[in-house]
Amino acid sequence: MPVTTDWLRKTSTQAGPLNSTMKDAGMPMPDLSLSTIHDRTTFSSRKIPDEKVIYLTELKAKDKEFYARIVTDLGGRVDVDGNGGATHLVTPTITRGVKVIKAIARGLWVLSPEYLIKSRDAGRFLDESPYEHGQMEKIKYDSDDSRKLAGVCKHWRLEVQHSPKYAHGAFAGWNALVCGGLMAEAVVELIRFGGGNAKIHHNAGTDFAGFTHALFESKKNLFYEKNAVRLKEMGIPVRRVDYTIDSLLQKQPKCDSKLSKVGFSIGATTTENILSTDYSRQRPSTVDVQCPQAIDVHHHPAIDVQHHPTIDVRL
Repeated sequence: MPVTTDWLRKTSTQAGPLNSTMKDAGMPMPDLSLSTIHDRTTFSSRKIPDEKVIYLTELKAKDKEFYARIVTDLGGRVDVDGNGGATHLVTPTITRGVKVIKAIARGLWVLSPEYLIKSRDAGRFLDESPYEHGQMEKIKYDSDDSRKLAGVCKHWRLEVQHSPKYAHGAFAGWNALVCGGLMAEAVVELIRFGGGNAKIHHNAGTDFAGFTHALFESKKNLFYEKNAVRLKEMGIPVRRVDYTIDSLLQKQPKCDSKLSKVGFSIGATTTENILSTDYSRQRPSTVDVQCPQAIDVHHHPAIDVQHHPTIDVRL
């Protein structure tokens, strides 16, 4: 059959533009350009895995075995060391431990063990919301700092799940230069787990372009003495390593005017020992925490590490 003008007009009305599907009649399908498709598909709420992978911490060995059995009986999986793709962290209390902080920064569910008890009684995993730390009024925390950390668990879980900016964790966009020993290594791990990049100073070379933060255990080291001024001149904030945790706390909807000083420990090594220098004695016991309507942790002005408090990050 010859291709006539009438045939082409009729076919165009039915089919719409070339990048659409066939329609019986009516208006053509909208023309979706590549940019439109990109805008519509680049981000949606992060898909929550169907399998529950649960890490247990701050529990005695016998209690861990008890709760681990519940997890497996209900069809979940136990993450033995906290590095196996956990979706939930179960802990009776909130501490400054690395595992707890990593879970918050990653946007995991941070739950009371009561969640597992009630799920066992129901014979299935229940909705987590009523058992999330910071949402259970009957849980009494032993310090104001623990209460504050509990208060940001839900916030960061929702940010990581729904916000494109934090899709990979609370430290997305960070590229931190970290100086120190065991503590610094733990902070590098924390930042990476929370979606950022970080390097120990001796692996960073001498070109600091691209770093967003410089974090130090102490200013009493050669690297700080040689490079702190240049880092500040480059506009890179110079802070204590525990600023990572402060940045999580600053995301609370409400915050107190003071942030208490607490210990920052890794095993038996603490900054109260590491920093038993003029630096630690100069450090104030509290620091003002300003609460503007929107806090961008990537653009705080540089401050000297001696004016920042320490925070407990036990393994």
